[in-house]
Amino acid sequence: MDTSAETPLSHIPLFARLDGTEQRALLGVMKQQVARATDTIFWVGDDGDTLFVIESGRVSITAPDERGDHIVLDTLGPGAVFGEIGLLDGGPRTATVRAISDVSLLALRRDDFHAFLRQWPDVAIDILQIMGSRQRVSTAAIRGLTNPNAVIAEKTTIWQRVSDTIATVAASQAFSLVHVFWFGGW
Repeated sequence: MDTSAETPLSHIPLFARLDGTEQRALLGVMKQQVARATDTIFWVGDDGDTLFVIESGRVSITAPDERGDHIVLDTLGPGAVFGEIGLLDGGPRTATVRAISDVSLLALRRDDFHAFLRQWPDVAIDILQIMGSRQRVSTAAIRGLTNPNAVIAEKTTIWQRVSDTIATVAASQAFSLVHVFWFGGW
């Protein structure tokens, strides 16, 4: 097997363990795709059947909060990969990806990836190991996060809590009804 020749996939951690022949074979099933600045590449909830490698340009990864506002989770540039979860399980997208600038992408569809793995079964082991280590890093990062509600509660003064209680009572339906009847009867 030829391991000496570099390919566009050589510096991408997900594919770096593949030798040159395997990388060129994988490149053969990937399709070029272009997105213009501000284009949405995919929306959260869309079918997830394609992995993307950024050749040039930048994208933002966003997810909606409880109010529906999109929060930027990450910004990715050349050599970054996104959409790998959908490549593995075919489930819905977990985030929205938009082009920040004009972007050139390599797209790997799930069906093409499966056909590639049938021809190169040893590659599956390498990719699974890398995906497993990425999952461990993500899990460790999540475990290290502090609950922002707990931090806010710790730093809240007595007067802020009193003000919050007064605001909550004053904004309640019961408070409003009592005042309507009180002043209406007066």
